[in-house]
Amino acid sequence: MLHPKNKNYFSCSGTRKSQLIPAIFVIAGIFVTSLDQTFVVTVLPQIMWDFRLPTNQLDHAAWIVTGYFIGYVVSIPLMARIADTHGHFRVLWAALVVCSLGTISAALSTDINWLIGSRVLQAIGSGTLLPIGMTVVSRPITAQRKWIAIGVIAAVTELGLVMGPIYGGFIDSVLGWRWLFILQVPIIAIVIGGLLRIKDPPLTRSPINYQGGVLLAITLTLITATLSQRDLFFSMSQVVIYLSLASLVALSLFTYSQLRSSNPLLPNTLFKSKFIVAAFAIKLLMGTGLIIGLLTVPLMANTIFGLTAFQGGLLLLRLTGALPFGAILGGYLVKRFGPRIVVAIGLILGSTGLWLMSRWGTEVPSLWDSSDLIIVGLGFGLVITPIFATVLDFTPEPNQATAAGLVTISRMIGMCFGLAAFSAWGMESFTALTQNLALPIPLLGETQETLDARILSYQQGILYAGISVFQSFLALGAFITAIALIPASLLPSRGTGIRTHTR
Repeated sequence: MLHPKNKNYFSCSGTRKSQLIPAIFVIAGIFVTSLDQTFVVTVLPQIMWDFRLPTNQLDHAAWIVTGYFIGYVVSIPLMARIADTHGHFRVLWAALVVCSLGTISAALSTDINWLIGSRVLQAIGSGTLLPIGMTVVSRPITAQRKWIAIGVIAAVTELGLVMGPIYGGFIDSVLGWRWLFILQVPIIAIVIGGLLRIKDPPLTRSPINYQGGVLLAITLTLITATLSQRDLFFSMSQVVIYLSLASLVALSLFTYSQLRSSNPLLPNTLFKSKFIVAAFAIKLLMGTGLIIGLLTVPLMANTIFGLTAFQGGLLLLRLTGALPFGAILGGYLVKRFGPRIVVAIGLILGSTGLWLMSRWGTEVPSLWDSSDLIIVGLGFGLVITPIFATVLDFTPEPNQATAAGLVTISRMIGMCFGLAAFSAWGMESFTALTQNLALPIPLLGETQETLDARILSYQQGILYAGISVFQSFLALGAFITAIALIPASLLPSRGTGIRTHTR
């Protein structure tokens, strides 16, 4: 356990300034690395073009995002425990170095597999920052204000999600997508330099459940690999069967390890409250719906509407820009109406907005139609604060940072699974819809007018196949978001504030 009164914590003095400066560096690091979560979404089509990947290999390219999510999720619980044993700031430095190495490698990548591996390495460092950052920023603060510090970290993480797509589109339009990674390196170096003088307080050594960490990593990887198989949705190949069985075995072993361990990777006490379990389930389902919206909009902008990556980012900004406004409004409403009502309203708005988007056609959405994006962003934003408030309110103080980290993990798992599953399903659907389209190869004696007509017919067939897939994407996202209303009914109905548990 850390001792916040130790003079070496943050600096040699206990002044507010000595606490504020390290907190700024930590929060800056979290913000910069949180951009990684979504900035590649808008440049994914350009990356595919540069690496000469056809559209029907989107499921392969999607691992640029999926691999990042896996590395991010896996690193959080295990690295948080390592930090508790070996020192928070020591692990923070190591995490930032790992993130830098992954970032440099991504900028230098020459093929898609290299880039995917670099993104996984980058995510292992980035994911570590969130739970440790929550701990080191909130630890010196009084118990009454700790929830504010954790809320700030959560808000910064969401802000990175908001800014990522537009930032990615802008940098790609001006400098190229590789500069998204290059520009991060000096900023991360500044953060490392700002934290170098900070020493960790005395620590109470505790065993680390490395077995649980390894089993969790294997489980998540196998499940995601299973969901990313095209055959899963149309036929059961031997690969799908073997991966499914391996996933079940890995999940069973991890669950067994958790139940038998005296020091489980994920504290069992967090799963004894129906409110906390419901909150995790909502975040998981909401993450699936959110990634569908975040991925579909820029892809439609590039392939259907003929917009640039930056223009696609501006279109998506209507969704991501509404998220923080919804979060602020949700924080105000939850005090008056309670988590259950506010979360239900947010999920209904999010589901409705995605369904309205599923009715988009081949034309660039008008100002009225693009308001569907605002509805989605506002709805998902409304859910953020009530979920964090519920989890923190019903979690004992020693586990609050872990619980807050698990909220983010739940969303990331949902985004990871949703991206893997629906990209594979979508590509198989696209292939099925276009398999009967004949390539307009010039025929002997054919007139130019006839050839042009066949080319136009082929292009229209491809266009409408793409529209059909994207519409199905969004409709499924709306359905999954609506399912989250079931666990939302289990949330507390009263308007609660943040309680501090000392037991």
